[in-house]
Amino acid sequence: MKIRLKLLAIIVPVILLGGIAVSMAAGVWSTTTDKQPATYTSGEFAGEYNPADIRGSYTFEDISSLFGIKLGVLYEAFGIPEGTSGMKTKDLEGMYGDTIEIGNESVQVFVALYKNLPMVLDDTLLPQTAADVLLRDNKDLTDEQKAYIAEHTAKETAQESAPSASEPSASPSPTGSPLKDGTNEEALVNGSTTFQQLLDAGISKEDIELIIGSPLPPTNQTVKDYCNAQGLSFSQIKDQLNALAE
Repeated sequence: MKIRLKLLAIIVPVILLGGIAVSMAAGVWSTTTDKQPATYTSGEFAGEYNPADIRGSYTFEDISSLFGIKLGVLYEAFGIPEGTSGMKTKDLEGMYGDTIEIGNESVQVFVALYKNLPMVLDDTLLPQTAADVLLRDNKDLTDEQKAYIAEHTAKETAQESAPSASEPSASPSPTGSPLKDGTNEEALVNGSTTFQQLLDAGISKEDIELIIGSPLPPTNQTVKDYCNAQGLSFSQIKDQLNALAE
């Protein structure tokens, strides 16, 4: 009996380790994400993942694994409660509501600035918590980057801007268009703009399809939701649509 116990003590670990090795070889066992964003193709960062290719379907666990940023840091930056699991970057829109445009592109910019990776900085907003984390953790930020952060920080927090169950949400104006149209000069394409509003503002179906690179989706869908679902850059699509509306 003692011999058998000794044999079991040797055999069991061998079987377990062998099973893990076979699973890894087959691609079943994995401790890392299977997401594969595009990489830089030239320059100092050639071969490294490009944060501009982070998709709305990526979870914060994916981003932590891909870019080497602690999950707790990402949660702190975007006001996500500890213990949250499987949250996708596109889910940020539901946290911050329609009054402030925080979403997947905010994560792209945060990762780029946090890791000192090259990226074209546009008009993407960052939550105050993300700005605070960047200024605290990255001492290599340039003056230009610090100025960008200061100019593109939304003061509202996720809790403050999230819609309250006891407060009715504001209804969109039936007469105003979110586009520049002569009657509402300051309005632009934003996170709540639908494809129908684009059509109503005079942008042709053909031009819209050319910009988004596919047939026109249901017109009651917002441009931002469509971009997140398709993995497109909302800021780039928005800028092109705004150029047509000017």
